[in-house]
Parts: sequence; C-alpha cells; structure tokens
Amino acid sequence: MISAGSSYVCILFPPLEFLVQHSLLSEKALKEHLMKTPDTPTRIALVGIIVENPEITDQLNLVLHDYARYIIGRMGVPYRPKNLCIISIILDAPAEIISSLSGKLGMLDGISVKTVYTRKDA
Repeated sequence: MISAGSSYVCILFPPLEFLVQHSLLSEKALKEHLMKTPDTPTRIALVGIIVENPEITDQLNLVLHDYARYIIGRMGVPYRPKNLCIISIILDAPAEIISSLSGKLGMLDGISVKTVYTRKDA
C-alpha cells in the first residue's frame, strides 16, 4: 500500500509459495527457510538500514525478498534534504537467519546496517 501525500510506504510481501512459483526467491534463501522447523527458536529483531546510494535499492529489495518469509513489517522514510532513505525491517526468525540478512545487507555498497535483537527467543 502506498499512501499518496504521506512520507511512508508500507509494503506487503506475498506468500512464500508465490515467490517460489514465480522464481522470485533464490535457492539459497529457500534452503534457509526450509532449515526452520517448528522447534527452531526464533527472535524478534529490528534491522535499521540507511541507504546513501539510491542506485543500490534494486539489489537491496532483492535481498529483502529472499527473506520475505521472516519479515513482519517494513517502513521506509525518504529524507530528501540529505538524499538518504531510512528503512526499518522487523523480523521474526532464527538468529542465524537474522544475522545472514544483516551481513548481506551490510555488504552492499552505500548501505549502513545495524540490528537489535530481543533478549529472549520468541
């Protein structure tokens, strides 16, 4: 949903089956998803992303789509005076998945990432 005239964007991700069927989910991300079993403890995390290079957003979105299964919510706020975009991602996933996502995002040029975890498993 994109609200005209406002400074936020809410993006809803399609179900995992849709992503796999339309080849929008990489094989590696699918394997990571399949590693999660009902017994695997998950944690809630907030991933803060600052995008200083707007040309990298396509790659950023591809990485986020690989982890769509774990994303509870996403909010992006453009800050035009500084030509930045600040994005927050809320996840419910095993710690290894959260760490993997943070690492992949941190490797993208022009992006800064910080992650905060809950103290306990969810």
